[in-house]
Amino acid sequence: MSRFRRGHGILLWMLALLLSFAAAQQDGFVSIDCGATSNFTDTVSGIVWTTDEGFVGTGENKAVQASVNDNARQMKSLRFFSSDRSKHCYTLPAVYNSSYILRAMFLYSNFQAASDQYSFQVSIDSTLADTVNITSVEVDTPQVFEYVVVATSEYIDFCLLPVDGPPIISSLELRPLAPGMYDVVHDGIYLKNIIRLNCGTSGADPTVRYPDDPYDRLWITPGPTYTVTTAQTSIMILVPDNNFDKPPKLVMQTAWLGDLWWFTPVPQYELQKTGSYYTSLFFAEIQTVKASDIRAVKVEYNGIFWDDLNVTVSTNTLYQRDLIVDTQGVNFSMSALPFATLGPLLNAAEIYASRAAVVMRTDELDVAVLVSVKADLGLNSWAGDPCLPVPYSWVTCDNSSSPRVIKIKLSDLNLVGTMPESLGALTALTDLWLDNNQISGVIPDLSTLRLLKTLTDGNVNLCSATENCPVLAAPVPGGNNKSRGVSGAVIGGAVGGVVVVSLILGLFLCLHCRRRRRPPSVPAAMSETASSDVKGASYLAGGGGGAVAPSSRSGASTVGHVNQARGFSLAEVQHATNGYEKKIGQGGFGLVYYGKLPDGSEVAVKVNSEKSGQGTTEFINEVSLLSRVHHRSLVSLVGYCEESGQQILVYEYMSKGTLREHLYGKDMKGTLTWTERLNIAIDAAKGLEYLHNDCSPKIIHRDINSNNILLNGKLMSKVADFGISKLAPDGDDTNGVSTLVRGTTGYLDPEYYALSRLTQKSDVYSFGVVLLEIICGRAPNSILHAESLQYNLIEWARGQLLDNNLESIVDPVIKSGAYNMESLWKVAELAMGSLEPHGVNRPDMKQVGRGLTEALEFQLARSSAGDGGSDPYLRIDSSPNATESYPTLQSTVSSVPEHAGATGGCATLFTPSSTYLRLPSDTRGADPGRTYPTTR
Repeated sequence: MSRFRRGHGILLWMLALLLSFAAAQQDGFVSIDCGATSNFTDTVSGIVWTTDEGFVGTGENKAVQASVNDNARQMKSLRFFSSDRSKHCYTLPAVYNSSYILRAMFLYSNFQAASDQYSFQVSIDSTLADTVNITSVEVDTPQVFEYVVVATSEYIDFCLLPVDGPPIISSLELRPLAPGMYDVVHDGIYLKNIIRLNCGTSGADPTVRYPDDPYDRLWITPGPTYTVTTAQTSIMILVPDNNFDKPPKLVMQTAWLGDLWWFTPVPQYELQKTGSYYTSLFFAEIQTVKASDIRAVKVEYNGIFWDDLNVTVSTNTLYQRDLIVDTQGVNFSMSALPFATLGPLLNAAEIYASRAAVVMRTDELDVAVLVSVKADLGLNSWAGDPCLPVPYSWVTCDNSSSPRVIKIKLSDLNLVGTMPESLGALTALTDLWLDNNQISGVIPDLSTLRLLKTLTDGNVNLCSATENCPVLAAPVPGGNNKSRGVSGAVIGGAVGGVVVVSLILGLFLCLHCRRRRRPPSVPAAMSETASSDVKGASYLAGGGGGAVAPSSRSGASTVGHVNQARGFSLAEVQHATNGYEKKIGQGGFGLVYYGKLPDGSEVAVKVNSEKSGQGTTEFINEVSLLSRVHHRSLVSLVGYCEESGQQILVYEYMSKGTLREHLYGKDMKGTLTWTERLNIAIDAAKGLEYLHNDCSPKIIHRDINSNNILLNGKLMSKVADFGISKLAPDGDDTNGVSTLVRGTTGYLDPEYYALSRLTQKSDVYSFGVVLLEIICGRAPNSILHAESLQYNLIEWARGQLLDNNLESIVDPVIKSGAYNMESLWKVAELAMGSLEPHGVNRPDMKQVGRGLTEALEFQLARSSAGDGGSDPYLRIDSSPNATESYPTLQSTVSSVPEHAGATGGCATLFTPSSTYLRLPSDTRGADPGRTYPTTR
């Protein structure tokens, strides 16, 4: 069977671009015909292509002789940029915290005589994304780079960075995605498209894109070297609304049939960037089959079992978030399950490389000052972050986590304008070179620049505030500008209190007008009642300003610049929930109802109960905190309502409910495999790590439990319920913060309970209990119905582990599938280490997350022995006679032996004196050098 290679088909789909039904362009599309001199509308797709004007301030236009279809007019020109700048940036308008497809195309054609090879780099905001290499034999081959990104401000900067020769670009596109699509993407992760296949089509079939795909993804036809049986239908395939990545119906109407072997090479540079891939395979029945027929497909990649499913006329999707590949690429295989009467089928597929995005930004105040410097000195063609991923050619930055500008060198550039008053706010500045230009006006107060050591002269029309500044005609370019200089000593004390006030006002205006979105302010009605728990309006707004006045609606309040969280009226809430028709849960805050907003978005609506004991403080805390923290592993607040004495929170809807509902209890919504449990734990750990380490100020959740970890349709978890969260103390967390004891019984840190001192390690303890729940499938406190006796999960698990008897506590649901014993031991060790009586001996959440990732690697590890055999690491126990092990009511050891000090990491959580030490690998019959399979 021949293989489909990524290189095949790219030119074909470029030549057949845009062949679909005409339609009006969707809102939010940005389509730039780089290098063009006029706009045009594609008569086939309805997409409006515009020139570069307004998006970039540098570069020159060039028409080229591209051998492409007439409908691909945007490929017949390019824009090229000089090599004497560090970067050239397009600034694309976006909606904060929304996800987009960002696609750039490069076709060199006959731009100029190509050398054997030249290259340039591209960046997205602060992240260096890729290198574009062009060789003399590839000048007529379009290169396409496509990403899924989240907007971290109201703009996305796409920059070209010279390396070897002038950068060029042919077209640049931005396409908004629906909420929930590709939701692995957040401000720390972006995706690069590797391949997107419309299976079942042939070379004569056009590429599917907008309007057949409303998000304008390009679904390409497989290359001619891949031969397989195909089928198609005219029946409209159902794509359910809850299918997250929403494949277009036209793509789902064709499919590959029969046993499939599909090989996708991955370029070597991809492997150097990441070992993690986001993969979606789409399945839907397109043939007329008998009622008795069953199409059941088993899917493997690189010999590792992925999943199996029954194919129906409704679109089914397999998702893999952490597909790990080796240097050879990805080998997918699809075969029929033994009980199936029909062979396998595949309609479409997507593979993305998952990459880490740089979340650093240049210091906000420094950015605001440089905005004014560029405006006052005519440097507005410089766009993008001043320091990242490379600084402006005239700027030098330090290497801090939020880079500061330390040098500005603008000598001999014939600049015209004035020195902005805000320069005095660049407090890290050591060198300022503005000599030999035509800058005029008053020199601002620079006495605050205590590190400034170099300041040169040569601007004849500059003067200090103590001088009579001349009224100047427009400066003459090239004139003599070296006749008079101004010394640094004069500058240092030149300006009095009036200019200081002007400086402060100017900085506030700069910060108000700067393009990066500010964190939300506090509802006015809330700011008056904020307690010390929430530190007032400054904390609630992330330091970004005061309260906002209530709206004109009676009793309603609004949040200014809320990041996708807004004030709802009570009538809007009642309409969304259809009069609180469908109850979906209950928590400490009150009842939770299902709702749907006018735009179709599903939401969970929490209505405060008078009996909840949680009031205004918790309401303020949760609204304000979730309006300023954003992470894919934290539940998103859509909005809130405070009207007629009611307090209501509106969240994104997590369709699979709570983690607890998938582990135990009479209302279980489903079961979870060990791999799924590991992924859920990793997601939740990342959310907590973000709160502990990346928020400013840092946050302690204070109520981690399995009911506050929610699952979406892909079983991705998010941490919820922030009503009683607290700010962590600055610096060392050892001493914690004194506060009343709050939280959920069974999860409370004993050190916090005894001393009323809350620390980040209190969250770690609670998370350790959750890890035990994940392993055991049991509640923290429960009753053995056979004996009607209570037991404590921690003490029971501790006793069994002291006896080296891990299997006795493992949830029978886990035992019914495939699990890796090394992976289970790893998580058990993490759990018990997190449950150490003294917080100093517990790991932090970063260490816990790292340990969980290692456990997942054990679980996904491969072995040449594909069936597991007698492998003690891989245990498959589906025997109907398997009995459950019940807790030991009287443990011989009351607690884990205390450590002398904190451990150095998560890999070794117990001292040699601890009886938790496991038997060495060789005594269990396992080869220490082997890795083990996960085949069911």
